[in-house]
Amino acid sequence: MRLFFIIALILALSYLWLISIYLRSWRALASWRLKGEAHPEITIDVIIPARDEASTIAGCLDSVFNNTYPDSLYTVWVVDDFSTDKTAAIVQQRQREYSNLQLIQMADYPQKEGAVAFKKQAIAKAISLSSAELIVTTDADCQVPEDWLPGWATFFKQEQVVMATAPVELEAEDSVLGRFQALDTLGMMLITGAGIKGDWMRMGNGANLAYLRSAYAKVGGFRGIDHLASGDDMLLLQKMALAFPGQIGFVKSKNMVVATGAPPDYPSFLSQRLRWASKSSQYSEWRVTLALALVFFFCWVIILSLFAIIIQPILGLILFLLLFLLKSGTDYYFLRRAAHFFGRKSLLKKYWLSQIHHIVYIALVGLLANFRKTYVWKGRRVY
Repeated sequence: MRLFFIIALILALSYLWLISIYLRSWRALASWRLKGEAHPEITIDVIIPARDEASTIAGCLDSVFNNTYPDSLYTVWVVDDFSTDKTAAIVQQRQREYSNLQLIQMADYPQKEGAVAFKKQAIAKAISLSSAELIVTTDADCQVPEDWLPGWATFFKQEQVVMATAPVELEAEDSVLGRFQALDTLGMMLITGAGIKGDWMRMGNGANLAYLRSAYAKVGGFRGIDHLASGDDMLLLQKMALAFPGQIGFVKSKNMVVATGAPPDYPSFLSQRLRWASKSSQYSEWRVTLALALVFFFCWVIILSLFAIIIQPILGLILFLLLFLLKSGTDYYFLRRAAHFFGRKSLLKKYWLSQIHHIVYIALVGLLANFRKTYVWKGRRVY
């Protein structure tokens, strides 16, 4: 019991130290905004992989084409990844309205036998058929802001980066699970910005990502990470960081936030997070793995301290309350910063329920990801 108490204390102090680093780096990261009118120069290819997105693709496209960027300077490429619904038909209908909308159907191209990197293949195919200087990706269930493309073009011109990521938020707030996911995502945005600012932990989200075509070509695209189903964002970003030190950016701007929906239930939520976690062993940056491991073990220590109450009721209860309150208080201070910046303070309502979700989710998904190597995503079983 004494050894367990010492380990728990070390993990708790390490967690406090980690969060303090995130907060310090986030404060040091300057907010960015598109000032005045953009001066369009760079050509852009917007790539949207889509599989069975008939319910969302039209809204996504309308938000992209509502951007204040010259039609002559950008093309939108929707890559239909063997959809079984009317996704392709909806895109074809929208092509009558938008002359710079292209549809690629992966069914028209030979597929590598046994391949599971479906999304990477879709993005790579669009890149191979397009030619713009800047590649911007989002997902088919997202809504983008009207200054999204001008913002990306201007950010790359001003900051001289080769790749950058920007904030993503979840719109769901009408359930305990929805609020937790939305709050967790905001926290991840703060961590992403802080890690990139500190130049020690590169993360990103493919729903709001951009990179230079020349940089993509120099690192060989997805070569070397194309055996994994996930990782079209983080793994590519880490490849870029190795090839182009100090040239990765994060757009800390409320006006560049891309919105998307949250998985509606626990099975779909767990499936999504297991897919994300499946690539964690392939991270090239050991600091990312170390930070994830620290949070994972700290959550397990909190859970195990509950069982310690059976062995030593008083000491076990004190230990559990100490660990739970320490994590909850630290996370609240941390997440309040994120919620304030993004204007989502309502997500802190019933915060303690979100905290319980976070502890259980990190412990469960982290454990399952090491033993369960298959999952179902978009109707496909992925190995």
